[in-house]
Amino acid sequence: METAMRFSIVQIKDGPWVVVDRQDHRRRIASCVDAGAAEMIAALMNGDLDQAIAVRDAVAGLAPAGPAAA
Repeated sequence: METAMRFSIVQIKDGPWVVVDRQDHRRRIASCVDAGAAEMIAALMNGDLDQAIAVRDAVAGLAPAGPAAA
């Protein structure tokens, strides 16, 4: 069963990306200059380490590890 993600990202009009608490939209967790960093922080806050690593690798332009990478 997939759990709902509590933390998500939004972009302030023509400004930074912000990680927000979906249960209290007034609560801002972090402000980032790019969406990738904000998405990685949101994944960590949601307890999804695999997603955070995948986002980090995508932002860094790294190929995913695994049998296909060999």
